[in-house]
Amino acid sequence: MNDPKTVVFDAKVTFKGGSAVTVVAEGQLADKTFAVRIFTDDVSATKGKARVIVIHAIPDAGNVDVVTADFKTVLVDNLPFGSSMTLDVPAGKYDLVVVPHGKKDVVFDLKGSKLDADMIYTLVATGKLTGKDAVKVKLLAYVTLPVPGFLPPPIATMAPTMSATMKATMAGTMAATPKK
Repeated sequence: MNDPKTVVFDAKVTFKGGSAVTVVAEGQLADKTFAVRIFTDDVSATKGKARVIVIHAIPDAGNVDVVTADFKTVLVDNLPFGSSMTLDVPAGKYDLVVVPHGKKDVVFDLKGSKLDADMIYTLVATGKLTGKDAVKVKLLAYVTLPVPGFLPPPIATMAPTMSATMKATMAGTMAATPKK
């Protein structure tokens, strides 16, 4: 099953017209936590704030919190595996950590994170914490700009619906082929 050409996900997926999405392949085949999830992203105007989208894709981490490093302020509370949370926060420098819900065991240290106004930051926590098949826990991050005139979901209808066949392989590649 370690053949990088082995297809582990093959399905027809329909994306709503005018939507922006993040597709995450999470979990592992061995323990049956593997899933492909599609998250609808809000890329509307941020009105001078920074938007942070947090996606929890660590199957054995339980629910997580995103808190200030001094543990005095909770920004994301009790986020379950396989879900996401979107926050609009004032631009600035933040000392944040990701911890199991209600605990102080740091899973990710995000101290010194600089969040600029009118930018959208998507953070995907992935990997596996424990077990013989543990995979190094990683934080994948990317930054996008708001799309002028874009409305927050589910109102967006700027383009026709698109259908695609999506395939993910053991090598970690994912491809989408649009259907005509």
